[in-house]
Amino acid sequence: MLKFIKGLFKPEEEPPLLIRFDEIPSWLKNRRSEAIERLTSCIAKEQAGIRSSAGRLKGVVEILHAAQFNETIHPRLKSIAEKSLPQYFRVVMAALEKPLPDEPEEFYAAAAELLKACINSAQAQGRYLMAAFPDEMKAVTACVAEIGRSVNEMNGPIGSYRDEITRIDAAEKIHAALVDINEDLTKSKEKEIRMVRRREETDTRIAACEQVSAELEQRRAGPDLAGLEAALLQLKKERDSTLRKYSAMSMTASHVLRKAEKVARRQHRSSDERAIAAAMHLLSDHTVPDQAGLAGVLDAAYTPVRRMIDAGEIALKNKEERALFSTKDEFSCGIEARSAQYARQAAQYIAAEQAFSSHPVITKHKDVTNEMHQLFEARAKEKQAYADLIKWQDDLRKKIPDLREKLEKILGGISGGDVQISFPDTVPVSP
Repeated sequence: MLKFIKGLFKPEEEPPLLIRFDEIPSWLKNRRSEAIERLTSCIAKEQAGIRSSAGRLKGVVEILHAAQFNETIHPRLKSIAEKSLPQYFRVVMAALEKPLPDEPEEFYAAAAELLKACINSAQAQGRYLMAAFPDEMKAVTACVAEIGRSVNEMNGPIGSYRDEITRIDAAEKIHAALVDINEDLTKSKEKEIRMVRRREETDTRIAACEQVSAELEQRRAGPDLAGLEAALLQLKKERDSTLRKYSAMSMTASHVLRKAEKVARRQHRSSDERAIAAAMHLLSDHTVPDQAGLAGVLDAAYTPVRRMIDAGEIALKNKEERALFSTKDEFSCGIEARSAQYARQAAQYIAAEQAFSSHPVITKHKDVTNEMHQLFEARAKEKQAYADLIKWQDDLRKKIPDLREKLEKILGGISGGDVQISFPDTVPVSP
């Protein structure tokens, strides 16, 4: 019962300060102005006191500079004091002549510099002047002490002001970060829409190309083009068959010629070696040689090879070698005929292939296929770019809750109580 009664008289908790997000910049601006006004009011007395003390100090230092030395002081102390006084006067007067600004922080910094200069001078030249001019230096010390006490009195308000300004700066920075995130998300959303539209256009174009390609495939399968393509494939088959036969024949010939070349080299028959090497060069090429001069080169090589075969200097190992080197006509004319046959079939295939590939249906199908390939590549790049954009957006959105929480906490520290920010669905842009 007693607990219940106490609860009735318990002071109600202050409701949190409600601030709309778009009101934060002006609210912070007002708090900054209030902080400056509060600081100005708090240190007004100290500012006036420092100005007054500085004015009195200037008068005392001028009196000190014009003072006469007491004849009773020790000559050595007098000599040191005579040298120290002008230096002390210059340093202190230079510090006093620097203006004390009206702006609180600037005033505080200038007053601290003045105090530092006075203390350093007192510890340097001033210690000799204290013995020579005790009364004047006591007056100087009193003025400096007044300035020091006033500066110390300013430490608390200046520190509190700086703490509040630091919080205000931090709040403004977080607010700006949230605004930047919203601007980035807004722009990226527009980019996302453009990407989706571009992907839809690409998909539409791919579908159209696929339809055209299917229609062209049907036309290609028609009697006319199918017949041309079948004839082309047959020509290719015959050409490739001839090429295989020529390759087998040239390999057989090269195997025997290689052995003959070694025999000619051992027997120092250079002319035979050159003739055989020339034939090997033609036959070992990866392409079928031109017919021009082929018969002469083969005839020149056959004669010494046949002589070596008849002399038993070269042994023919199989029926293919024996058949190929049985007569000059079989060797030279056989290889030349196979080469001519390949050249003729290759020319026929090229002509047929050109006729087939230049057909309007084929050229159109090739163009459509190339376009589809480019469209597929573009779609893959667009898909990756879209995925990267979505991830970037998600990463930005993940930062928002933490920034909002930090902003409310900092504003609470500035206001001295709980703060609740009314955030819109999207963070508005600063005016």
